[in-house]
Order: sequence, then structure tokens, then C-alpha cells
Amino acid sequence: MSHKNPVALWHSPSFVLRYGHKMLAHTFRRSTWKSALGMESSYEVFERYRAIRKSERNYLELTDPSDPTVGILRESSSQSA
Repeated sequence: MSHKNPVALWHSPSFVLRYGHKMLAHTFRRSTWKSALGMESSYEVFERYRAIRKSERNYLELTDPSDPTVGILRESSSQSA
């Protein structure tokens, strides 16, 4: 457990009670009870995490912000003036 969790609980107990389960779910993303009990290797858990991150990156299809052609509208040569 992080050393910041007791401080967060002391500072904002209602926030931690309201969103604590979401914070833990984010921290232990793609972990299972088998991994928590040591029945599954950390390598398998990490591979599962990598697979979900890869699918998220493919879903988003982010463009390179340094690409100068991003966001530029080009006129078609077939359009007449």
C-alpha cells in the first residue's frame, strides 16, 4: 500500500470512501485473485495488462503531433473555382 493512502484518508475521508474502490481497481488493473494468491506469475499478469493497453492504443489510433500534415485540409483538383 502506498505511503500516500493514509494521508489521503486523513485529508479527504469522504473522497476516499466514495472513490477508493475505483482507485484500487486502477492500481490493480488486470490482476486476479489467482495473481494475488501467488497462483499466477507476475509475468502473466503483466502480459495481460500489455494486451489490454495495446488494444486501447489501437482503438484510439493516435496521430503524431509532430506530423505537419495533420489537420490540414487539402483542396481536391477536381473541384472547379
